[in-house]
Amino acid sequence: MLYLFESAIDLLSFAAMAQEDRLPWRSQHLLSLAGVYQPKKNLTERHLPLALSQYLRDHREIQTIYLCLDNDLAGRSAADAIRQQLAGRYVVLDGFPCQGKDYNDWLCLTEGANHQNSIKTREEYGTMSEYKVLITETWKRAVTVDAESREEAEAAVRCQYKNGEYALASVDSDGVSFSAQYPEQQVELSYGKLRELFRKAERGGIHVSGYITFRADSFSTAYSERSRTYAVSSDNKAFQPNMGGYSIYARCLDGTDPASDWSSIWLRNTAENVGGA
Repeated sequence: MLYLFESAIDLLSFAAMAQEDRLPWRSQHLLSLAGVYQPKKNLTERHLPLALSQYLRDHREIQTIYLCLDNDLAGRSAADAIRQQLAGRYVVLDGFPCQGKDYNDWLCLTEGANHQNSIKTREEYGTMSEYKVLITETWKRAVTVDAESREEAEAAVRCQYKNGEYALASVDSDGVSFSAQYPEQQVELSYGKLRELFRKAERGGIHVSGYITFRADSFSTAYSERSRTYAVSSDNKAFQPNMGGYSIYARCLDGTDPASDWSSIWLRNTAENVGGA
């Protein structure tokens, strides 16, 4: 059974709702078309989307297709065109979303209601912070190609992929991971304390970032505070153990000094003039 969507976000939204309802979506075929186009009026000039044609050739076991396209004029027109071209070869059924224009709308409407019923306010919960959570999903598939070298094989498959000959779907999923980043905190501290915290983070395998503001009297020319403030990461040799160097690359906030390399001597001589981080 194949579920056909206009976009990847609709496919993922469908999978999220199926997962919530404990439905076995991973055992089904899910495919995104990356958009649809207005069908041509002349029936003889109509063609199936390339991704769909290739996917059906690769998965000949498919007998039933659900058209989960957008519930608008373009989506319904595309669904009619696909249905006509597949008539007699497959069982083609409508799978338009029950709410909203597309499956992402449906998910947002559903999750929005659940969220409003379950969320706690900051006052009810106590101290809360905003976290950025990185979602990483990996899809992969092994394909066979004739070539004279590894480089030639990779180049051939890369070209075929760009031409739409390979359309990865849910059956190619290799897992998903979630990584929450620590909420940003702003505190003022000396350069020595910042260096200590950066080195501690690097020893723990974590990259953190901060800002270093130089005092106005460090310069003979007057600069704004943004011009004197640099964004710096702990991912520099000066803060990493056993690197044998003291280089620090930093970026000025207003862009007037986009990539500065601070040498150890210069930094040591001006460390006392660091205002905050």
